[in-house]
Amino acid sequence: MMNQREIDGVLVTRPTRADVESLSVGDLAPDVFGRMAPVSEVFARGDDINGRAYACYYTRFGERGGISGSIKEGEPVGTVPATSKWHTTTNYPNW
Repeated sequence: MMNQREIDGVLVTRPTRADVESLSVGDLAPDVFGRMAPVSEVFARGDDINGRAYACYYTRFGERGGISGSIKEGEPVGTVPATSKWHTTTNYPNW
């Protein structure tokens, strides 16, 4: 399970390097709505210029749909409930 914490009534996910590197089909990952949803495909993975691991994936949405998402080591996942409250991931409260 990914590193999560409830802050001001909103569940915030901040993945570790192990969370990012081990993400695979069938795992639960945050979708854009802030829910944990099954991963249907991991389509990109690597390290950014600062050495932080990232992964890009699709989660199932309905019977035949999908929503893309991404996670990066040590960064809060930008979901609709979280960004609605704090506007951007850079404004999240300290963890």
